[in-house]
Amino acid sequence: MSMNNYSQEILANMVFEFIFGCAMRDAILQQAFKGKKDWVGKDKQAKIHLRKYIDKLFENEFKTQQDHDDYFLKTANAICKSINNHKTKEATDSFSFGNAQKLINMTAKYLYIMCYSSPELRNRFRFCHCPLDSIMLKTVWKQYGERNGSAIRRQELNINTVFCASWGDEDLNENGVQLEIKSFPARYAAFQKAVKELIGENNIYSIEYDYLYWNNNLNSENV
Repeated sequence: MSMNNYSQEILANMVFEFIFGCAMRDAILQQAFKGKKDWVGKDKQAKIHLRKYIDKLFENEFKTQQDHDDYFLKTANAICKSINNHKTKEATDSFSFGNAQKLINMTAKYLYIMCYSSPELRNRFRFCHCPLDSIMLKTVWKQYGERNGSAIRRQELNINTVFCASWGDEDLNENGVQLEIKSFPARYAAFQKAVKELIGENNIYSIEYDYLYWNNNLNSENV
């Protein structure tokens, strides 16, 4: 591409492509997605769905948490449907809500970096979620227990299965097919609710909680 063909739109598209690639790698890391992976990030329609969410974010179209969450769920369902409709014969896994939430949340997390030099953009991320992965599940489990007591932690967070179990299979049915979901999976909802309770009145957003604690709790285990 010649420099003579440069435009802000082209550059913006290339920046999004780069961030999408980074976030997709986070979404299908190791145990989060099994089998061949090279086909997953090639679905163009999935990129379009995610780009619409991001554009709405930066255009400040989400006015309430419910407004944001409804569109987040719509985007996650659309991404899963599009990617899984284009599975290759060699694929051994399906793209689940667990993968989709990581893709969406990590894309937002990478774009949040813009707030480093442009703090006026921070408010755009006020409704964003904390990415759910094994490190943050363990962090929330530990902090929630320390604040509320282990009995409360077990009662409120241990939803049908171990709270800190692998996140990649979130909301897959028994045949490994992602179905459209009408509400957030119980463990994901419990995780986001606990994050908000841990934040309390500290004037930080859920996505910032991830920045504060993920690196501090990084270990050698798979994310």
